[in-house]
Amino acid sequence: MTEMAHEQLQSKRWDQLQEMAHSHNKQPSRVSIRIHQLRKAFGSKEVLKGVDLEIEEGKTTVIIGSSGSGKSVLVKHVIGLLKPDSGEIWVDDVEITQLSMNDLNEVRKKFGMCFQMAALFDSMSVMENVAFPLREHTKMPNAEIKAKVTDVLAKVGLVGVEHQFPSELSGGMRKRVGLARAVILNPSIVIYDEPTTGLDPLLTEDVDNMILDAQRDFKVTSIVISHDVGSIFRIADNIAMLAHGEIRFFGTPSEILDCPDPVVQRFITTFG
Repeated sequence: MTEMAHEQLQSKRWDQLQEMAHSHNKQPSRVSIRIHQLRKAFGSKEVLKGVDLEIEEGKTTVIIGSSGSGKSVLVKHVIGLLKPDSGEIWVDDVEITQLSMNDLNEVRKKFGMCFQMAALFDSMSVMENVAFPLREHTKMPNAEIKAKVTDVLAKVGLVGVEHQFPSELSGGMRKRVGLARAVILNPSIVIYDEPTTGLDPLLTEDVDNMILDAQRDFKVTSIVISHDVGSIFRIADNIAMLAHGEIRFFGTPSEILDCPDPVVQRFITTFG
């Protein structure tokens, strides 16, 4: 590719990002999660150095940053898997860092988790995979479980796959089964861990649509960890960039395009 052709491609790509960025309307919402001065070190390595972040209810917030920037560590604090050295985390107006294990488990019921590779049980059918949280956490009769699983699978675009096994499904279908399992207990917040990593462009767009559909159909607040710039601009209402243990940028897709910070711009252009 000639230098001129490369520049033309980059310019076209930037125009596409701007178009997607401006398609998101900024309207204030209630804050679902509030993080204040969160700090965490592992030995001498300080990973989070006073993180402040607000996650708006009903919106999709995408957390970006280079490898090792603390994205996963931050999310593990939000769901109570890690305890901070200092700072506060408020989930629906409840400060969770000092809760007992029983109370923390109640808060965790607000969350659904979609793992990078769906993390389905290979030896279980789709029905059994999606039903697993219901069997673990409720006393719902078997007939009601089957009806609820069938209904949720239909809502994520899967009909007639209940008796298939994960190995019989395409990558996109496995992602949707993972989403169905994540929302089966009616969480108010769904977390996606690098949902488009390793996927081709068409499947990436399909997963993006799945996230947007889930936000609309299940009325959830979405938190997405991602490196995929194209995907970020398709799905994000807000973007939070972690760098050097702090929030380097927080704002809308259109605002990040106009951000003069060279660290922010380098991330966008490098991964875009």
